[in-house]
Amino acid sequence: MMGGWNALVTLLVLSLLVPAGAVAVTDPATAAASATTAATTDPGLVDVQVEPRRDPDGDGRYGEFVVTVVADTRMPDTDVLGNNPGEPYLEIEVDGEDVHETDIVERRSEYRLAVTLDESELGGIETGDHDLTVELWDADQDRDDTDLGNDDQVDSRTVDIGYETPAALAVSAARSETVVGSPVAFRTPPTYDAPTRWTLVDAPPGSDATLRTYDRGTATLRPDATGPYRIRVTSGGETATTTLRATSADRVQALRRYAPRIHYAAEEPYQPTRYEALVYNAELQDIAHPNVEEPTLFDIAGRSDDWELDMPADEREFPTYDDRFPPTVYGSVHEGVTYRGETYTAYTYWLFYVYDPKQPDSIGAIVAHQSDLETVSVLVNESGPQWVAASQHYGGEVREWAKTGHTGHHADIYPAFGAHSNYLRNTERYGAGIPIQDQFIDKESRKTVIPDVAEGVYADRTGNARNLTHDGSLGEAYQVVPLTGEEVWASYAGAMGPDDETGQVPYQRTRYTDLEDWLTTFPVPDERQVDGNLSVAALEAGEAVAAEARLENTGPKPHTYWLVLEAVPEQADREVRRLDATAVPLATDATATRELTGTPPDPSGNWSLRVRALAYPPGVADLEDVLTAVERRGALVVRESGAVVLESTPTPASGDGRTSTSAGPLGAVGPGFGPGAAVVALVLALAGLVASGRWGERG
Repeated sequence: MMGGWNALVTLLVLSLLVPAGAVAVTDPATAAASATTAATTDPGLVDVQVEPRRDPDGDGRYGEFVVTVVADTRMPDTDVLGNNPGEPYLEIEVDGEDVHETDIVERRSEYRLAVTLDESELGGIETGDHDLTVELWDADQDRDDTDLGNDDQVDSRTVDIGYETPAALAVSAARSETVVGSPVAFRTPPTYDAPTRWTLVDAPPGSDATLRTYDRGTATLRPDATGPYRIRVTSGGETATTTLRATSADRVQALRRYAPRIHYAAEEPYQPTRYEALVYNAELQDIAHPNVEEPTLFDIAGRSDDWELDMPADEREFPTYDDRFPPTVYGSVHEGVTYRGETYTAYTYWLFYVYDPKQPDSIGAIVAHQSDLETVSVLVNESGPQWVAASQHYGGEVREWAKTGHTGHHADIYPAFGAHSNYLRNTERYGAGIPIQDQFIDKESRKTVIPDVAEGVYADRTGNARNLTHDGSLGEAYQVVPLTGEEVWASYAGAMGPDDETGQVPYQRTRYTDLEDWLTTFPVPDERQVDGNLSVAALEAGEAVAAEARLENTGPKPHTYWLVLEAVPEQADREVRRLDATAVPLATDATATRELTGTPPDPSGNWSLRVRALAYPPGVADLEDVLTAVERRGALVVRESGAVVLESTPTPASGDGRTSTSAGPLGAVGPGFGPGAAVVALVLALAGLVASGRWGERG
């Protein structure tokens, strides 16, 4: 009853204040505006849009919503006090509970409102599906109202939303223990999307480790000393910590002991790097699932081979992706690897590049691809390193350690410019590269994938302008990162590039799962890739011995050959005397002539002269490395006086027990030797007589 009496009293007071027939507004312009304001309108909600945001785990539920409202807020003047216009305002409710309310808003035909709803407004709502309702209200009092505190709802719209309660700040590690040198990834909860700050609070004495942070709630740490590392993450007033323990440095020390010296051409734009350099610049894709546009290392874990990573940016940006990381070489240790009947421990070094552009402006550029993974394996026994195997495109080469360029226990490796295939020789010194047609051993090889028409068109080319070593003793230092199999990305079976154009992470490769099989199937012994023609145009003997030898490289790769002039004793108990030796670096198809000179051997006796072409320096070459030899038996008879007597009748023979012939076409070097089974002509001209020798079977 009191409410009714109050309304009646109000009406009586108003009737006294405004006489009958009086006009409250006398200014014509104001009167016109009042008339317009008081005119009947059709207020209501014109449009309501809800944009969901923050769905880190991809389940269709979100932690944030942007609500955009367009409303006609021109409320009619129905206030019992007269003169006062309508008083519009907006409310947003979730399941009937107010989460946002505006003050009185302006009266417009298109009033616009944009509101962001996050955990500060939605904190009391549980994870699940909900009704979000936008309501337009009028606070003006209708003449029919009997209660001045009762507002009128003008319009409402309801939208279904999926909400996920934001997680409290926390930090988790991909693993709590690791070995020194192996990076570990950390993250905040996927549903926690507030800005964070990462700090390495404590580290073992002598450690220079640093946290590498990313804008997706993740970070990585590579421990460089044994002991605990405490990591803290903060956001607003929240703080969370975790501890990582590095337990052993044995593996990284063993890998550093045999880590290669890596030499690059001056133009090379890429360096071996961490997988993060690609992952954090790529999209994770599968035709059957929505793309993950900003993946982390955690996002690729456990994905099947249906998935692939694709860097969507212009390839001109790719060289910048590895800038934030130091040069990095991954390493794995393989026990009990058998090769050629002997058992070794193999140390494999994995060089990962974000892009393989091939040589710019070459025919090879048509097969440029994202991500590139090449390897170098060093086979070691109790006597030290014995073999080196280097990957090259679809194959590779294996070379004995003694015949490999090295410093201490560190082999010299020359990645090809742009293509990154690893070579055990630097083509730069030969003035040419390696023809792509021939790099797979021979034209009949099943590993050859480039048509014959491409022969000589494109060549792998190396250099020695930028150098990387494990300790910085030559050029820059690279980090050795031991592979443990416990990396967060170790279980990723997908491709590291689009359209299956690239391979997978090391754990999915034969070189990791069965290195022994890879060694015997793909790379080919280096000596089988060396081939040449040798002729000895003239040889003179007197107080000194001189020979003029001409050597042609007919093998698939540039190579440094050795020409050796020797005196072979007739008596079996005497040693062969090396009279002269010289290195002959030759590009593919190149020819060079060298003069060999020496002093006749002493003491007295009958000696044969021999000119040999070797694949490696005389100190390390064995019978397998002798390309050819011609022996002139009895060519020198050295008397006590030191005088040299020339025999008048030459006797041609191949050295090292090889078959010889007097004339005619020469045979092939043996199964699978070199492109075209090169013919070698051996001519020894002495006292106007010519002798020819033939290649024998290789071991």
